[in-house]
Amino acid sequence: MAAYVDLSLLPNSEHHTLDDIKIEEKITNLANKYGCLFFVDASVRENLRVGAAFFSPSLSLYKKFNLPDGLPIFYAEAFAILKALTFVHENKITSFCIVSDNSRILKDIKFMALNSSPHPGIVSQICDTLELFIKHNFVLVWLPGHCNNTHIGKTDQLAKASTFLSTVTDILFTRDEASSVVSEWVWGEWRKEWEREPKTNYQKVFKINRIYQHLRVTRKTECIINRLRLLQTCLNAGLFKIGLHPDGKCATCGTLQDCEHFIMQCPDTEKLRKDIKNCYPSNKQWSYQNLLSDLLLS
Repeated sequence: MAAYVDLSLLPNSEHHTLDDIKIEEKITNLANKYGCLFFVDASVRENLRVGAAFFSPSLSLYKKFNLPDGLPIFYAEAFAILKALTFVHENKITSFCIVSDNSRILKDIKFMALNSSPHPGIVSQICDTLELFIKHNFVLVWLPGHCNNTHIGKTDQLAKASTFLSTVTDILFTRDEASSVVSEWVWGEWRKEWEREPKTNYQKVFKINRIYQHLRVTRKTECIINRLRLLQTCLNAGLFKIGLHPDGKCATCGTLQDCEHFIMQCPDTEKLRKDIKNCYPSNKQWSYQNLLSDLLLS
């Protein structure tokens, strides 16, 4: 499939960015070379709603699909490509171009990377469908999704709007899609419980976050930061929990000496707080959660 997937405009050592003029020139050239252009896009919202769409300006045609909740953006973008190809096949279109902003999917199609693809089932369906067009004039092209082109912008709006459709489009579930949906459902339930009824001190202090923080510090420093983040230290409050301190209180203040007290309130650490505030962002709220979640300060 390598000859039918155009990734030439992907940022590389020769060109790092694309301006709107180059994008418009590319689309104009594609419109002159191919009979129909199809722009595809997808959207995954915070509430796990998923949608996909394709749009053909030359045919004044668009299609929207509301997909099962919890599917990842990779699958949704691939689904939009597959649906555009299905439309092409059913309507016997012999000259066409499909424009996508998802380079990962296009690379998987180009090199038929079924072993490394997160959703090989739908990539295989796309490759099998493309085999039907070998004698036709067609190409799949990567273009950036965030630009000022009208057609790309309209497709993005269609994809977002598709998440609100009342009817859910059936898909062929494989293990990969089922795993994604179940994982997202579990995550959603955990988030609801975390926000509605936090049970641990950590849940009460920190908001739920799926992004893993990579600290570029020494192992010793990383251990200190993680102990402070997990609220598990050898401060008096921590020692009290395991029976190694009589009351867990600060010898200076007489209040519970936990992590937040030690960093944010205790007079013994006043100089430390001043040093931290000197490099703390002025536009960010001063709080224990923000302080321990700031990678720059770490």
